[in-house]
Amino acid sequence: MTPVYFDTEFTGLHKNTKLISIGMVAENGDSFYGEFSDFEDGFVNSSDRAFFEKFVSPYLELQKAEHNKLSSVSYGKSFCELYGDNATIAKEVSKWLLQVSAGDKVRMWGDNLAYDWVLFCDLWGHALSLPKHIHYIPMDLSDLFYSHGIDPDINRTEFAGVVLNIDKHHALHDAMVIKKCVELLI
Repeated sequence: MTPVYFDTEFTGLHKNTKLISIGMVAENGDSFYGEFSDFEDGFVNSSDRAFFEKFVSPYLELQKAEHNKLSSVSYGKSFCELYGDNATIAKEVSKWLLQVSAGDKVRMWGDNLAYDWVLFCDLWGHALSLPKHIHYIPMDLSDLFYSHGIDPDINRTEFAGVVLNIDKHHALHDAMVIKKCVELLI
């Protein structure tokens, strides 16, 4: 099974939350970053507004640049970025995962998956509608920390020892940190 590490940013910790962005990194370093054009700022409730404005909104580069198409750029590794609606991103995520797994089943790794996994599955309607090449059981970094006797509330970036040119609470940055943490623990 091919591991793929992912993270999402969303409008808040409530049941009506909406995806803002998704970042994924494959085992070989290929990456995918998408921002959702159909997320509405109005879904960010008042209790989440300050967090959103400080840690999420400033890093939505595709939305600000008004990209409206898929673009691929090579940085030594395959990098794909997309600004689009939910249906477009779901289609491209499925294609990208099939490509990086070379047709193998994909095992998704995330961190503290209470929201991320539900929102990921919701890209296709629900968990039973996931594309056949995506395994329906995700793996959780928080559980992996706990099973190694490490406080699951540990600072992941410090633990991973990574310095990236992307800020925290950017879905692609966080996916890269998840990947590095899993590699160190396994």
